[in-house]
Amino acid sequence: KEELDGQLKEMEAKKEALEGNILEVEKGRREVEARIEEYGEEKQLLYQKLTEAESIRSSLQEQMSEIESNKANLEEQVAEVGSNKQGMEEKMQELECGRKELEGRVEEVE
Repeated sequence: KEELDGQLKEMEAKKEALEGNILEVEKGRREVEARIEEYGEEKQLLYQKLTEAESIRSSLQEQMSEIESNKANLEEQVAEVGSNKQGMEEKMQELECGRKELEGRVEEVE
């Protein structure tokens, strides 16, 4: 009987140790679940930031396209102004020649 009592106490001690292990495992499981939830939230926040960054990148690309278009328009306008300037200079030369010609005629008449 004493041997059986000893085995029973040993079994009780093993049972208590197992229950302690089970509690530790449960505690660890809850911690892991909490971390998984935390990582899920972090993943969601990172995904939102990625989405925002891609939206900003898209907006910047649109602005760059608009800037390139404006640049091309300005270059055309500069070329047109240059052409107009050259035309005006030619007209000024023609008018200057006409003025000198008229001055020559005025001198002849006088």
